[in-house]
Amino acid sequence: MELIADISWYWLLLWAFVSIGAAWWYYQVKGWLNDISSWKRYLLFGLRSLGLFLIGVLIAGIFFPYREYDKQKPMLLLVLDNSTSMLNYADSAEVKSETPIFINELKSKFSQEHEVVVFPSPTEDENKNILFDKKKSPISQWFNDVYANFYRRNVGAMVFISDGNYNQGMDPTTAAKALKNIPIYTIGVGDTVQKRDLAVAGLNHNNIAFLGNKFPVEVSIDANKVTKNNVKIWVEHQDKVLEEVSVNFEDKKFQTVKHTFYLEAKKVGIQAFTVHVEEVPNEHNYTNNSKTFYIEVLDARSKILLLAGAPHPDIATIKSTLIKDQNLDVESVTIKNLPSNLAIYDLIIWHQPGLNMTAEQREQLLNANKPLWLIIGTSTTAKHLQELKLPLVLQTTGKTDEVRASLNAKFNKFELSEKTKDALSSLPPLTTHYGNLALNATFDVLYFQQVGTVVKETPLFFFGNFNNQKIGITFGEGLWRWKFAEFQRNKSNDGINELISKVVQYLAVRSNTNRLRVVFPSVLAEDEPIRVSASFYNESYDPITTVDIALTLINEKEEKTNYNFLPKASNYTLDLGSLDAGRYRWEANTEHNKERFELGGSILVRKVELEAADTRANHPLLERIAQNSEGRFYQFENRNQLFDELANREDIATIAYETVTYKKPLDFLWILLAIGALFALEWIIRRYNGSY
Repeated sequence: MELIADISWYWLLLWAFVSIGAAWWYYQVKGWLNDISSWKRYLLFGLRSLGLFLIGVLIAGIFFPYREYDKQKPMLLLVLDNSTSMLNYADSAEVKSETPIFINELKSKFSQEHEVVVFPSPTEDENKNILFDKKKSPISQWFNDVYANFYRRNVGAMVFISDGNYNQGMDPTTAAKALKNIPIYTIGVGDTVQKRDLAVAGLNHNNIAFLGNKFPVEVSIDANKVTKNNVKIWVEHQDKVLEEVSVNFEDKKFQTVKHTFYLEAKKVGIQAFTVHVEEVPNEHNYTNNSKTFYIEVLDARSKILLLAGAPHPDIATIKSTLIKDQNLDVESVTIKNLPSNLAIYDLIIWHQPGLNMTAEQREQLLNANKPLWLIIGTSTTAKHLQELKLPLVLQTTGKTDEVRASLNAKFNKFELSEKTKDALSSLPPLTTHYGNLALNATFDVLYFQQVGTVVKETPLFFFGNFNNQKIGITFGEGLWRWKFAEFQRNKSNDGINELISKVVQYLAVRSNTNRLRVVFPSVLAEDEPIRVSASFYNESYDPITTVDIALTLINEKEEKTNYNFLPKASNYTLDLGSLDAGRYRWEANTEHNKERFELGGSILVRKVELEAADTRANHPLLERIAQNSEGRFYQFENRNQLFDELANREDIATIAYETVTYKKPLDFLWILLAIGALFALEWIIRRYNGSY
């Protein structure tokens, strides 16, 4: 037996001699009980010696291994595709009625020696019939969930029932490869015969359009075993045909035709458009002959003027971010091409202000009274700042300096995400004037200048209001370096993009004076949860959570449902769950100090139609998954053959896991009782023979 001790074993040997010596002295040297027989005296001597030695063993701190065995039965996982496409085939009635029976048989045959788990649990009705009601088939996600939930478990095999079609996530064969050493048995539902069918297979469009503009919609039509000329494709909006074309399909088993419609945005709000393809005789599935898409029509965009004293990569960096925002109309010019009408712009971003500027242009910009974001580089001089009447005094020798950005934790004009703060925490320096910068007005500083490890009181990126004009100032050039450095570090430009977007949003957008704010999604799918947030501000525009905020949701039948927001740390939340497809109006209201505040809006819940397009099962995918994992593929009608296959696999067995813990003799009561029994027996024998 393996033993571990805190002291050397020689000390235990020495203690054995001490124990024997003590007992010898007690019974031989003192001569106690000399009148009893020798064997009794040796028995007492032995009992005392052993008892003293065991006490020493307890004190010595000896440890010995204590082994426990935990047996884990093999697990059989059954993963069921519970999507609506499982009922798109000729065997749909059999699949719906026989699948619960198959699951119950699997449990009854194997539950005694196996742990049978159905994952994820399918939705059922009161009669335990599986509903097959899921709107999507994310097969790769199911496999990833199996890996996350059952990694390092004794999974003997996995059974996967599906038609093999997936419409979300990556190729399932890649996700299945992560389930190493787990044989996957696939059971194929449906058939792989190509059927006669016309389908609106794909729509490619923007989510936002602007009032009065035309927007493109690319339509893809898939045709299977269809030979027909002049097949009509049309787009409807509010039961009115907007545009119609005819296409021809040749004699092929499968072909795709694409056409681009150019539709005009005529009404503000979320607009629903439906693309139809003409129904032809003997189609297998007519539900996929139409598809609806949604466009949010806005009545205006914020116009941004990017103005530069001379071409510079900073301008390209800012522009590359802003043009991604469809709510912004971005125009980039140099100072010599300054537009004559500045009133149409909501924000002017001016790089190197003053450079190459004429007196007339200076007066035009000063009189425009538009929000400004000034990026003051080394070509902007102290004289330029004075001529522009900016509340800045620059004292410089003409030399340049390299300064880093140090975030001001007290800045509260807008919030940057923690991810962005981290991404921008170690950026390269900006190039700025060497000298002193004095401010003749109150500014809110986002970033201070940092030289080496020293954070200066001089601002680098700051905001303020001057003569009723919003101003943002970046006292340095080199934003393009921030973009490249962030991408090199994080393989993305999310941080610099968020910074630029937040700056533009703060400067260009008018302040919301309504103290009740509600963030409600405008368009989402019927299977997506709806989470709403709200905020309320007191007279000082500090967020408070002491008021009650109510929400009323109104569907297309004018039926109303009332809710109440739940307060959190500084705002409110409300989880509406998922809603049926359709249009809804919402109204939020609250009262504070006898003053009523109201907000309203609309939401469109779109129908998910991904599963309707599947008319042909993808059994080759299921065969590959089974083959790659050393499993087997079965047609649904042959599913019961799987029972014999699973029963005959010798590698699906119970596993015993050994757990070893090291314990001291003091941890066991019987050892203490044994020591007590030794001394008790010695005492009884002594008393019986006339001694104490």
